[in-house]
Amino acid sequence: MEHVRNSARRDRRAKQEVKQMISRRLFLGFSLAGLAAGCQTTTGDTATSTQTPVTAPTTANASGSVSMSDVRIVDVDVSFVDHITQSGRSFDYPKDGILAEVKKAMLQELTRANPSGGTPVKAEVTVLNVFIANGATGVLLGSSASSITAKTRLFRTDNGALVGRGMDVSGSSGARPTILGAAAIKTPEQEIKLAAADLAKKTKRRIYDQKS
Repeated sequence: MEHVRNSARRDRRAKQEVKQMISRRLFLGFSLAGLAAGCQTTTGDTATSTQTPVTAPTTANASGSVSMSDVRIVDVDVSFVDHITQSGRSFDYPKDGILAEVKKAMLQELTRANPSGGTPVKAEVTVLNVFIANGATGVLLGSSASSITAKTRLFRTDNGALVGRGMDVSGSSGARPTILGAAAIKTPEQEIKLAAADLAKKTKRRIYDQKS
């Protein structure tokens, strides 16, 4: 009988040891799984923290870039270059008269050329050369057309920035190519008016790239 009881005790101890072994294995398995999960999370956080943030590309400041189609000329200033050249007639024609005629023609043509333009600018016109034809030179030289050459530059009225590039343009009173054409030469006042009007029209075409 004692032998039977001892055998039963040994069976119970064996079962307890088996249960303890299974419990330890389960605990170890859960611990390893948790450790692996923790390593994955840490790795992910580290990668995120070391990434360089993506920023949107910067756009260059284009405040100074203006399309000519957006230019609206609101004022015109006209002056002579320091050393003005006049050919064909002694320079006894009043400079103020030439400047006034050029400014008048420029204002009429340029300020109404693009009234819907969103960028107001001022045109600065520098007269470089004046040729006033007369009958004597027309007969002698066979050149009977008066002309005015000027450089025009555009400046924004809000910040004074130059818009585009300066342009040299020549206006003419009209070709009279033959010697007999000298007879068609008008008075100096009329010649200046014709040349100034042609100068203004050609300057407008250069600014806005118009064909007519």
